[in-house]
Amino acid sequence: MNTLAAAYKNLTKNVSYYALYLFSVSLVITVFFAFTSFSMDQVMLDKISADGRVESMCNMISIFLMAFVVVYMAYSNHFFLKRRIKELGVYALLGYRKSSILCLLTFENIFISCGAYLAGIILGAAAHKAIVSGITALLKLAVDGSQIPFFNANAMIKTACFIVLVVCVLTVSNAR
Repeated sequence: MNTLAAAYKNLTKNVSYYALYLFSVSLVITVFFAFTSFSMDQVMLDKISADGRVESMCNMISIFLMAFVVVYMAYSNHFFLKRRIKELGVYALLGYRKSSILCLLTFENIFISCGAYLAGIILGAAAHKAIVSGITALLKLAVDGSQIPFFNANAMIKTACFIVLVVCVLTVSNAR
């Protein structure tokens, strides 16, 4: 059995085991995507701040949020690997090389990240709409809701690129 099939089989046979990891990663990606969508929403940013202070604040918060996501996902991955140490030992006893085990873990992270990305985009878009509605009601702004897209394409691309970066960081972390 190749590594890709083994990773898929691990995920499908141990859904309850991976569900917590998938849920936590989805939650983090939801927050990241909602914030990224808000920080790229020109309609709201134009209504809130004319001098650009909100944009610079969003950029600074985005950097801290990215650092938090990387640290959180690395910690979650490390915790998850500690729970699987016996399973990885069995793979080593069966003759899997360290590179094959790393490949297996990377494919599992890719599958989980793709599922979390899809869930995070959908939930993050809904959270973004809720945030925009809350801000417009709180500040009594006149904003046409149809001007604000449900899915911000630039935020989706930025989130996807960031997830690829995080998977690379997790792969390097797993290689250690």
